This record gives sequence, C-alpha cells and structure tokens, in this order.
Amino acid sequence: MSQPYTRLGFNDDDPEFYTANGERVRSKSEILIADALRRHDVPYLCEYPVYNNGVIFAAPDFKCLNNRLRKVYYWEHLGMLGDQDYADRNVKKMDKYILADDFDENRLILTFETDRHPLNTKVIEAKIRKYLL
Repeated sequence: MSQPYTRLGFNDDDPEFYTANGERVRSKSEILIADALRRHDVPYLCEYPVYNNGVIFAAPDFKCLNNRLRKVYYWEHLGMLGDQDYADRNVKKMDKYILADDFDENRLILTFETDRHPLNTKVIEAKIRKYLL
C-alpha cells in the first residue's frame, strides 16, 4: 500500500466516480469492486502499472494482495464489451498480458459486463473469495 507510483490521469470531461476510500475510479462498477475489496480488508492500489522487460504495458484497474498467501493479483474489469472499439482494444491488452515475459497471467482476475448484462455483485464476491481471501 505504501508503494509510490503515478496513476493514469483523467480528462476534464471524464465523469467523477469515487470509492468509499476516496479514490477516483473510472466507473460505477469499479466502485463496487473497490468497496468490496475494502469490506474484505483486501489491500489494493488503483491502476498500478505493470511492466514487461522494464517497460509499462498496462495499468490494470486494481493491484490486490492476498494477505494470507502474500501473493499479488491484478484485477481488470472490462465494462464496455458492447462497444466494438473497446472490445478490440481489450483483446489486444489480454494478448499483451499473455505474451509478457514478466507477467503471470494466472494472477489476473477478470470481470465483464455489457449494457445488457451489468456486473453481478455476486461475481465480485466470488472472485474475492477465490483469489484474495
């Protein structure tokens, strides 16, 4: 939690969403995830950069710590899969995770939603129990 880093910035016209901890996030779904992590006392950082061979290639929504195992996980929420450009960008991002020499894709937690299928809060809880507790 005390690791210094620089988060991605926000544009002036980006909507403002804040977690119970006061962190600015990019969506209401990210609020749900962050607040669930907080309720379960899971330490997390927002948009912590991930490196491959010393170069940043992604900034997942959350970097989380399983306290019991002392194991780090990264959580990506893909919240606009109904938007073709967004879906295409994120398929490329998943390829980068898989192909990165320095990244263990088994430590990547994924959640998904579209306009017609919003994020299920039971899925958030299940992911936290499976990977982070």
